[in-house]
Amino acid sequence: MKCSQPPKKTESSSSWVGNFPGLLWIIEVPIARLELITDWQHPDLGANTSLIIKDPEFRQKYIAPEDHLQFVEFWEAMVAGIPASALFKLKTSSQDWLFLQGWPDSEKNWFYHGILQIAPRYLLPSDRTQSDINWAQCRSVAGYPVLLVNSQSGMIVKWNDEAEALLGIELGKKTLSFESLIPSGATRVAKQALETAVNEGVWGGALTLKMPSGATINSEMRLNSTAMGDSPLVRLSFLSASQLKRKRSTNSHTATSTLASKLVGEVSRASSLHQALQVMLASHEPHAFDAIIYSDIHADKGFVTVYGEGKPCADMWGKTFAYEGTIAQNIERHGLNYLVVDDTLDSIKSIDWVLFVPRGIRSYFARPFYRRNKLRAVLILCSVRPGAFSLADAEHYEVLAPAFSGVVFRTKPTLELK
Repeated sequence: MKCSQPPKKTESSSSWVGNFPGLLWIIEVPIARLELITDWQHPDLGANTSLIIKDPEFRQKYIAPEDHLQFVEFWEAMVAGIPASALFKLKTSSQDWLFLQGWPDSEKNWFYHGILQIAPRYLLPSDRTQSDINWAQCRSVAGYPVLLVNSQSGMIVKWNDEAEALLGIELGKKTLSFESLIPSGATRVAKQALETAVNEGVWGGALTLKMPSGATINSEMRLNSTAMGDSPLVRLSFLSASQLKRKRSTNSHTATSTLASKLVGEVSRASSLHQALQVMLASHEPHAFDAIIYSDIHADKGFVTVYGEGKPCADMWGKTFAYEGTIAQNIERHGLNYLVVDDTLDSIKSIDWVLFVPRGIRSYFARPFYRRNKLRAVLILCSVRPGAFSLADAEHYEVLAPAFSGVVFRTKPTLELK
């Protein structure tokens, strides 16, 4: 009896990918870009299935509330380059459980591979108890210290081992309140962060906290609202504790071209921020970019304020957005000198879905500006065309840097935000 030759490896792999009963995807972590390898669609979600990975507002609408924090932990693990998984229930007619799993590339660790599929029967949590849900909220696969604070009483009610080590005290032997961790002078910001998390679901930014030993730390933090039974809670994650950053560029390079010098002069004579941004927008050839945005960063207060010039940004003046999920946060977390997004529709950053996609902005180029090692502003060039920018364009757009620095770091500002 003769047997046919087995298919070649490449043919077999292609067939396996094409027939996989779920989404296969890759995320380029530093720029938060999602690439879909398959186009699988869940019967209830249809063509919007991939928005489960991309869009936080979509997840809020279609995922059971008790499972939202699983995504928080999944993203934390992804940024840390650690394998992770999440199991969550849809709020749709089928009430299907979906399984999300991801792992870092063994050679290029800035890529994160993963799958999204209907959960196999053996994974279904038929015996999941409230206790299981409660403990999961305080877990951190990525190794971040986590505290759970009762948002009504202000008391710390649960923590993980990493938090206990960070605080330098056996929390089980002492009752602590969130307020006791706030140093004098930082009370207003910390309380506002807690209130924002309760009212809006999430807060992200930098907080200064006082340890029981008396020492203070400054940490990038994420606060998420959740619950333990009937008790409303806020989950505090200390993201800086296990976060590794590449050495950050001070962006001290200044362009010395004739155009750069001309722009510095014209911007210095501008009577308003509107006029200054108009000068920079008009400095390049038509269609090079369609809008320019000045993002004013206040990470220590948990927000950014944006000022946009150009048709797509007609209504984008003085608008404030949460720091969590912003371009600035991505730049800080990964130590980027520049950030280029080829297509906002492929992004997993929340700001792209709130700010850019609704306004038809499909690609952008972002350049950070630091002062005293602190991120103060981001210059964002926007286009309604996908793929309008590349990192090779960095030097080309660097001619805008001296003029933009003049706007951001003017010692005695004469530009009015109007």
